[in-house]
Amino acid sequence: MTYKNFTLTVFEYLPKSYQNGSDDEARVKMHNASALAGMAFTHTSLGINHSMAHALGGRFHIPHGRANGILLPYVIDYNSKEEKAAARYAKISELLGLNFISEIYAAKELRNMVKKLKEDLDMPACLKETGISEVEFLASIEALAATAMKDPCTKTNPRVPTRDDIENLFKKAYYGS
Repeated sequence: MTYKNFTLTVFEYLPKSYQNGSDDEARVKMHNASALAGMAFTHTSLGINHSMAHALGGRFHIPHGRANGILLPYVIDYNSKEEKAAARYAKISELLGLNFISEIYAAKELRNMVKKLKEDLDMPACLKETGISEVEFLASIEALAATAMKDPCTKTNPRVPTRDDIENLFKKAYYGS
């Protein structure tokens, strides 16, 4: 399975396997994509999307995949301000057949496609929709950011975040802004 096929597989077959658990073809395709992703993870680190998801899971017991999905559009917006990351997002957008006029626009189109995928999977658009109380979330935000900053995944993020950056990303992901 090539990078292109992997990318297309997730966007095509994840909704199918979610909507129809008896769709064996979709389930096999997603199983294979998941296994390939796991193998890829052993050769690289994953960036702040994962470090922030680790912190959320540890504090609020949100399953890791769900936390990653909720955070992804906000992290794409954050990272796409860095030229190399924007170029990578543009490459993914190209593989998905999205039309774009610039790398920044391509990153926004990818973010929108991720948001649409989340809708198709009945996923929360923001952390507030998971039922975390605002008071509890805001009381935890400094600890969440500190945990994410210490996570090894943060070191390989394409844009070097500050603790304030991480706190602001958590807030955007909570409120959906």
